[in-house]
Amino acid sequence: MTTPDANIAFVTPALITWAIKRSGLSYAQLKDKLRVNPDQILAWEHGKAYPPFDKAQELAKVLQVPFGYLFLSKIPADTGLPIKDFRTLGDSYKPSASFLALLSDVQMKQHWYRDYLKDEGEAPLKFVGKFSIRDTPRAVAADIRAVLHLSPALRKSAYSWQDYLRSLTRNADEARLLVMRSGVVGNNPHKRLSFREFQGFAISDAMAPVVFVNSDDFVAAQIFTLMHEIAHIWLGQSAISNPDPSVIEAPIAKAPDVSKSRIEEFCNQVAVEVLVPRLEFTDEWKGKNCETIVENLARYFWVSNIVVLRRAYELQKITKTQFLELLPQLRQKARPKQKVDVPGYYRKIAPRMSRRVTTAVLTDLNQGRILYRDAAGLLSLGVPTLTKFAAMHRS
Repeated sequence: MTTPDANIAFVTPALITWAIKRSGLSYAQLKDKLRVNPDQILAWEHGKAYPPFDKAQELAKVLQVPFGYLFLSKIPADTGLPIKDFRTLGDSYKPSASFLALLSDVQMKQHWYRDYLKDEGEAPLKFVGKFSIRDTPRAVAADIRAVLHLSPALRKSAYSWQDYLRSLTRNADEARLLVMRSGVVGNNPHKRLSFREFQGFAISDAMAPVVFVNSDDFVAAQIFTLMHEIAHIWLGQSAISNPDPSVIEAPIAKAPDVSKSRIEEFCNQVAVEVLVPRLEFTDEWKGKNCETIVENLARYFWVSNIVVLRRAYELQKITKTQFLELLPQLRQKARPKQKVDVPGYYRKIAPRMSRRVTTAVLTDLNQGRILYRDAAGLLSLGVPTLTKFAAMHRS
């Protein structure tokens, strides 16, 4: 029997005040976004009233905090970024609210899926943390190709960079990697993620490793980011990254106290070897015009021109002088080159949330093991949208 309080969210008042201050939004802005009177918001802050459940969910989205945070008994400590930051943005960098909200949301999904796998009796994954930088990039790359079933045939079956990215994502998903690709927080098109702030991150976990790729970036860059972050999983290293394949000078140390730059360069080397295997590259490097060869091989391997240029330098097909002369030219025309097919709203949901997480949530929903409102929160959807999405998934 439904009680009168069933639709009331008994949030912690102090957490609402904290989240409002953290968001930087004014009460006038909150009034417009939530469509409520400012006096109601003040009443929630002072514990004189509690919001309806759906309005509390909306409040969490507007303030860009995980919904569960509003029910904590005390304000969470500000410990900075929850995973290592391997970017080079300087000491003055302050993560955007959208970025922090995204990380919290992804971790929430990961925690739920880890518990789901344990309930299903799944075992830990053997490839997570299987290698270290004491190993060779070629050894790590060979293992990644074997686990993900990557082959020249798979690559040759693709008809575009976008299609190849989908194939790589599908194979990683089948290996139980949670691959999430999005350019927005949740499913909110008004909370965009900028590739200038980050290109991707990896959250290492033996049960449910996460790889997130910022789809605000151009497609060939997403392919490289995906493989770079997967390399982090094979090293057991959680990290936020801005992988740059044009950086080729950082040494690879054998000592255990390796720097972030060395780990990033190691993951770059692994990603290049996975995507552009040296033996096949050597066989395909034919012709006299370097720039033409680079453009042809970028399409052949479905990577960026810069990745091909790096490979040519590494394998001594070009000199360092040629590399440095061509690099600025290729940088200028890299970004606007590739157009992508934009799927409809419902087709975007699974790639954003991870197909594995999406399927697991809908399975639990269909079997009555999870409430619609909880499933909607996990997939960052409203209940009406989830209802339609679940019906489409069943058909």
